Amino acid sequence: MEQTIAFYRTVLGFTPTLQSPNYCVIERDGQTLHFQNAASEAVMDAMRKHGECYIEVSNIEALWEHVKTFKENYTIRDLFARDYGMTEFHIIDPHGILVFVGQPTSELGNSG
Repeated sequence: MEQTIAFYRTVLGFTPTLQSPNYCVIERDGQTLHFQNAASEAVMDAMRKHGECYIEVSNIEALWEHVKTFKENYTIRDLFARDYGMTEFHIIDPHGILVFVGQPTSELGNSG
């Protein structure tokens, strides 16, 4: 759990709002994510490289400037525009979960 909290706090700017050894809630810009420990190591192994989540943010350009400094430590796909109207970057968290981070392209330059 500590590794998960550290990644989402340090790399993606979330703040823990509830924290225990087996469960945590983190928050950023009014959005919350909940994490709990897997039922077993076998469950966690099955999820590695098979799970993903999408986090919609505001001010993605500033977040990207911060996140790209972690390229030596994490697998990251650079910021890019998608044909479905989102601007995104992708990063794999310490447990092998693919995290999509995006903002509507139409909002770029209007955030903050």
